[in-house]
Amino acid sequence: MKAPGTVAILGLGEVGGALASILAETTRVIAIDPADRKAKARELGIDHYAAPGIYLEAAEVILSAVTGEQAVPAARVARPFLRAGAVYADLNTA
Repeated sequence: MKAPGTVAILGLGEVGGALASILAETTRVIAIDPADRKAKARELGIDHYAAPGIYLEAAEVILSAVTGEQAVPAARVARPFLRAGAVYADLNTA
């Protein structure tokens, strides 16, 4: 399996930020987080959006690193923008 060209990370907090830091070294990363994480995204060299949108169609892999409470709502909001065949992984522990 080849590495994905674009990975989207829902939630750019502690876990999402750590994943983005590692993944951004070898792939394009899109971060989606309603919190103002523009400075963190710039530091990591990645794109940041406040909510899912049409740009999410570029992602072959979507990693959801939101809180357990937000896991289902985040998936519901992202779903209309996912491309056919995209891999969506929910990483929360709740």
